[in-house]
Amino acid sequence: MKLLFILLSLCSLLLDQGVFGAETVEVKQVLEGDSVTLNTGVTKGERDEMLWYFKDTRIALISGHHNTSCLYDGEDGRFRDRLKVDYETGSLTITNIRSEHAGRYEAELNIKKSSGTSRSLNRNRKCNSTKITRKTSSTHDDFTKTFSVSVTDMFVYCLFLYVIVHI
Repeated sequence: MKLLFILLSLCSLLLDQGVFGAETVEVKQVLEGDSVTLNTGVTKGERDEMLWYFKDTRIALISGHHNTSCLYDGEDGRFRDRLKVDYETGSLTITNIRSEHAGRYEAELNIKKSSGTSRSLNRNRKCNSTKITRKTSSTHDDFTKTFSVSVTDMFVYCLFLYVIVHI
């Protein structure tokens, strides 16, 4: 068990330090069926918008209030009824996670300056959770954070632990 923890910690440290690329990636490892919270660590203003992407497909648009925010089901409906958000921080929680939820998640924070006018990405205030929106190269985001989520099947995890203990 200690060896597994050491290996996972070492991999996380290497990824966090950018050894495998220029981009800093926060690694999250969860067991299938568990929940995982992706916390950006930034303070989101009431007018700011947080966009969440899974493999370059938008899965959440979080504004200051749930009426102007939208959670998307994603391709094949894989996120239907699994996403929870914190409207103040912009954090995203994926519940009852499965292997199809493993991959790269990206959060973009667009800070809204007080200019007297506002532009919302959810202009019609009507959320179509089945809409598929691809990420376009964006230069207007003020903050971006990337997460890598890996999901381990409980059987595989137990088998791995068994092998480690009996070596």
